[in-house]
Amino acid sequence: ERGWLFDTLGTPHGAAVLPGEDVLEVLYVRLQAALGADAETPPDPPLDTTVSLPPTPLKTTPAIRALIQELSDCLDQQPEPKNKAAFQDWTDRAKQALSQSIRRSLELRLVASLIDD
Repeated sequence: ERGWLFDTLGTPHGAAVLPGEDVLEVLYVRLQAALGADAETPPDPPLDTTVSLPPTPLKTTPAIRALIQELSDCLDQQPEPKNKAAFQDWTDRAKQALSQSIRRSLELRLVASLIDD
């Protein structure tokens, strides 16, 4: 029932990094690389996923925890390139996981006109 309206050009405002976003960044870059340049064929040579990740923080949001798990699962479950159907399904899943990992914000400009009756 309430909303806050402020001018983003004239009012100081900011953003913060949430715990776990550093882990998401590493996984995002790895999964994007695993998709390959055209997202149709895997990279050659295969992506090395053995490099250790930053530790997942104990306190983070449920959404970040779920995305960390989904990106990790996508990396771990990459199918053999010979299985085209499985690779296409994996590609679709990986693209969806990457899309969900992008932080989005909504900025709204409000123009009001008061009409005197």
